[in-house]
Amino acid sequence: MILDSLSQILFACYPSDDPSISVLDLKAHFRGFRYVPETIKMLPRKPDKDLLAAVFMQVTCLGRIHPIQPNVSTT
Repeated sequence: MILDSLSQILFACYPSDDPSISVLDLKAHFRGFRYVPETIKMLPRKPDKDLLAAVFMQVTCLGRIHPIQPNVSTT
């Protein structure tokens, strides 16, 4: 019951226009938000904000059941 309540709270907090988002999509999204900062710590220099936003968007889309196309430009 706790996981069901938690997933409903996360769905309400997750900014998505996608009505087909699932719990597995949420898990992939939050897993990406955990992995990116840990990976960035290993780099010799922190990337600029635009590239960092593009990396976050790309990594958080990995593993989704209902994939979305990231619309962040790296140029």
